[in-house]
Amino acid sequence: MSGCSSRRRERNASEEEARRLLAEALGWWRDAAFAEQAHEEWAAPEVAWLSELRLEARELAVAADLRTGRAAEAALGAAPLVGESPLREEGRQPRRR
Repeated sequence: MSGCSSRRRERNASEEEARRLLAEALGWWRDAAFAEQAHEEWAAPEVAWLSELRLEARELAVAADLRTGRAAEAALGAAPLVGESPLREEGRQPRRR
């Protein structure tokens, strides 16, 4: 599933469905993107793009947890995000619909 289509589906889904879709998408992610080819020049832009998509999905999952009343799960998901990128503001901004 492409990043654009998954974001579109998340925006159009019910709160519970969005949460389920995000959990499923994140469950498919294994290790770093192109870990075995990280030394290849062509991999750098792909790794950056895929890493950003994963980060956005993690932020959306935290927001979905909050919207569905799962504050404890949201806090558990948010803690590593803040630890990894404490100055990143996207994860702390309310999502506009």
